Amino acid sequence: MKKLTLLSCLLFIYLGASAQVFKQLNKQSVKKADIGYGADAAMQGSICVVGADGDNSRKGSLFVYYQNKNGNDSWGLQKNIKAEDLEAGSRCGGSVSLSGDYIIAGATGVNKGAGAAYIFNKNEGGNDNWGQVKKLIPSSTNTKWYYGSSVSILNNTAAVGSKSQDGGVGAVYIYEKDKGGDNNWGESQLIKAPQQKTEGSFGEKVLLYGNRLFVGASSDGKNATGLVYVYIKFAGSWSLQTTITPSESFDNALFGWSIAVKDDYLAVGAIHHNGNGAVFVYKKENGKYKEIKKIDDPVSQNYEERFGYSLNFYKDYLLIGSPSKEDHGDKAGAVLVYSINNDKVTAAGEVPFPKNDVLFEGFNFGKSIATADQYLVVPVPNYYLNYSLVYFFKQDNTGIASITSKDNSVKIYPNPVSSLGSINIDSKIKDGSFSIIDLNGKNVSKEIRLDDNGQGRNIQLPNLPKGTYFIQIKSNNESISETLIIK
Repeated sequence: MKKLTLLSCLLFIYLGASAQVFKQLNKQSVKKADIGYGADAAMQGSICVVGADGDNSRKGSLFVYYQNKNGNDSWGLQKNIKAEDLEAGSRCGGSVSLSGDYIIAGATGVNKGAGAAYIFNKNEGGNDNWGQVKKLIPSSTNTKWYYGSSVSILNNTAAVGSKSQDGGVGAVYIYEKDKGGDNNWGESQLIKAPQQKTEGSFGEKVLLYGNRLFVGASSDGKNATGLVYVYIKFAGSWSLQTTITPSESFDNALFGWSIAVKDDYLAVGAIHHNGNGAVFVYKKENGKYKEIKKIDDPVSQNYEERFGYSLNFYKDYLLIGSPSKEDHGDKAGAVLVYSINNDKVTAAGEVPFPKNDVLFEGFNFGKSIATADQYLVVPVPNYYLNYSLVYFFKQDNTGIASITSKDNSVKIYPNPVSSLGSINIDSKIKDGSFSIIDLNGKNVSKEIRLDDNGQGRNIQLPNLPKGTYFIQIKSNNESISETLIIK
């Protein structure tokens, strides 16, 4: 493992954040190797779908899981879906989306890379059968367009990205249910890249949200940094509303590789920004998106950690996948949690990492993530063993919660600090005590009292491994946290 480098020294934890937002419920295994399991995932209500685009000689398939399938709030496999007429190398399941009773899956390898997308209905062919109802192909096609590189479905509308169309310029196809006949999914609009930049990858990512459509063009813009285009639906047609650029330009940053939206908040991943990746968070105000935070890869330990490879909002939290992160082992991966409160974005811990299952390099935890209601799913490929894994989590209501106003603050110095070193604490919480919490929510120190003025001097730290921790300071009716980095 490479030497630890510190890209972030002081991450303030906003009140209301939790050191462990989720707890693991159960895991399911798929006894197949090298099937591209977890290429993408989607979740809604009590249903989860995981794409495996390398299954069955790269034809690809989908794994559908139901909540309470095995009782006790656990998730179990309902069906392994295989699209009709797939050929070897079709790669069905490389992108997936779920809405109501419909699943859509991209298959970029169909017809020598021209691509296709498949729509399945929950009750087609019987209750919970998830039968195929439509195969979508572009109205004009050519090899290696990779139509189906991204998909999104919302109610009666579906969007399909074709990122390599027309020499890599890219395009997005829109389909509507019942267009061209009852229950038919007919093409309603072809959206071409506004800048028509060769290899701009317009359609790398598509996401439908309300009456908005977000399109990532990860190699578009200045120095191929990447752009995100926002379209709005009006009178049955999609029109460009605005274009989003990151505050910092970086060659081939792949800004727009991943996109997540919740209400007026937008998060965009740029997995090659500064080598390790970054996530840019925006707030919509008067129809325009204002950048409120750039999140760099914290405590990076190697180059190309792919921070921001996957993104998802969960309530007031933003989840960020970093599948090559090395905090837990060689490219073991991680899913980091950030809280968003009053437009303040702050670190709030990490999804519990399944340390006992990491047996090899390239675990890739966080390559894809999906959330719904109280639940989170994180599939893991496990390319080097004879099975793949999927982990299901639920909101942990026993985590550390703050119950005070945002005016409270705490100062810890020095920070970063060496293991077995000493720190000083100045806090506005009077007559309190503090403890050290690791990223999994475990208390790793004894409780130490502060003085009546909320101060502590030359406090000796225990012998802790290098990494990120939380100092939680609390009294009878207040609690506040701040990040502590052990170098």
